[in-house]
Amino acid sequence: TSLLRCLQRCLDDVGSCERVAYDAGSGYCAISVGISGCAGYELHYVSDVGLTCRFGSGRSDISAPCSACPLGTASHAEVGDLAGSWQLEDATGASAGTLVVESSGIASFSSGLEGQFVLWHSRHDPNYPGAFFIEYGAESSTGQAGSGSSWDYAWIDEDALGPRLVIRRFCGQGPLFCPQRSPEGSLAFERSIVGRRLDGSACSALEGELAADAGSGGSSCCAAAEEVAAGQTMGSLVDVFVPTVRTWREVQLVGATWNNRSYDSLINATFTAV
Repeated sequence: TSLLRCLQRCLDDVGSCERVAYDAGSGYCAISVGISGCAGYELHYVSDVGLTCRFGSGRSDISAPCSACPLGTASHAEVGDLAGSWQLEDATGASAGTLVVESSGIASFSSGLEGQFVLWHSRHDPNYPGAFFIEYGAESSTGQAGSGSSWDYAWIDEDALGPRLVIRRFCGQGPLFCPQRSPEGSLAFERSIVGRRLDGSACSALEGELAADAGSGGSSCCAAAEEVAAGQTMGSLVDVFVPTVRTWREVQLVGATWNNRSYDSLINATFTAV
């Protein structure tokens, strides 16, 4: 793997990963390492390289500055990026209702439209190669009946107000009902919608410090991430020495439901190589 990917893995880690150990020759990557690193590996701090780019932007290599991706092309790791509640507006700024997305991508609009956001789909559009996709039933969101299905391409970018959800909505009723082109040039365009997260819908344990002021997402996934993150803030770093083998410094201990004894029980424990 590349150093850039190694650092990104650290950023994506549920918890508080600050450092990685990286070997350029082999491409091996170790995340959440101690301050002494790993023998023979280069030690890198995520904070030192300013790796984080805002939503909707990226970089081509570790030394390049963050730059905006063309609309619709920024890729996401999973549909869970959309999880939460969104307040929607149309292109004029008028309210377009709300949207609730589960971590699985299942989406419910207050207008009654329902579907599931996915990354892999059969309706390829070269203008939206990195966007999420959702398809509805054989009726346009404008209420016009017809044989075609309406669909959306969606992605998250970021402006001065923070993360926002951008939706391009299309219809399957043909040019009579939807003669417009989207801002990116695609046919059968219906309208644009922009969403802002409602307070309390962001999960700081999953989305990082930028979402810390937004509260907890309230989902089971967010609750699990918060529990893991809380456990990782405990004083649970230990040095492990196995005679005639080696010493491992600052090993992270992780609590488990099947082993709920205190970490103190490991102090001066004897290990044997097998």
